[in-house]
Amino acid sequence: MENIKFNLEEVKWAEVRDEVYLVNPEFADKCDSINKFNKYSLFKIKYPYGASIVNKGEFCLPTIDGKTISIKDEKVPEYLKNKLTYSYIPLSLVLNNSSEVSVKIQNRVIPRNFLESGELFGLFELMNVLTDIFVTDTPIWNVSAGARSAFMIPCISDTIGHNRIRKKYNLNVDAPQNFLEQWQIFVDIAKHNTNKNSWNNTILVFSNEWFEQQDTIGYIELYKYLVNQCWQQFALLNDFTGFSILWSFFTNEINIRNLKPRAYLIETIKYLFLIAKG
Repeated sequence: MENIKFNLEEVKWAEVRDEVYLVNPEFADKCDSINKFNKYSLFKIKYPYGASIVNKGEFCLPTIDGKTISIKDEKVPEYLKNKLTYSYIPLSLVLNNSSEVSVKIQNRVIPRNFLESGELFGLFELMNVLTDIFVTDTPIWNVSAGARSAFMIPCISDTIGHNRIRKKYNLNVDAPQNFLEQWQIFVDIAKHNTNKNSWNNTILVFSNEWFEQQDTIGYIELYKYLVNQCWQQFALLNDFTGFSILWSFFTNEINIRNLKPRAYLIETIKYLFLIAKG
């Protein structure tokens, strides 16, 4: 079997505690109280721009050559699988730069959350484990390193301008024909920058050891914090549910009145509704 090298390192809490404190001091204090003796391991993982951290609900690991591989792949060592597959998506903290949560539906990418340094993901999946809720469906989320919903301001079909970009960055990709294809241009430009100071999204992933059954005060406080963070993210998703209901009322009125607005007008109205909801 091919020996794959991953762009990660296993660390102890004492080695990353100060970094966590800088981006999320409250969470760092909770971790301090339950891991005073540095028993539990973590994984510090670096993803290049555009890499899949989570792809259709499957957690992915980056290789040193800039690719990613599913945690379920047979090439991933059993040691890593045992540490990181306690839930569909292990609890992860964004240490530097940002990540974006999205859902891909046919030819559309729908943003769901933008995670900056100090924010957590994998909370919903962890709550299922901690509350013994058995879930068979794989999550539908995608989490990308950096902004997934990035887009160009100039006309996307400007072939002359695109050829200049191709020449400057030695890219082998055609001009984007729709919004979905624009993101790949940014990814390819990022890959072109191969120096040691290249942009990366560093994620701190918690191993299974952190969530073994415990009943100390420290664990209770940590779990209260995680539940609070989970609820905040749920409230954000609930806003989208409210929007879906509002949009259903709107489209129903269009049907009742037998109106046939242009697709561009419909999309414009939808974005105005989203802006109004914040």
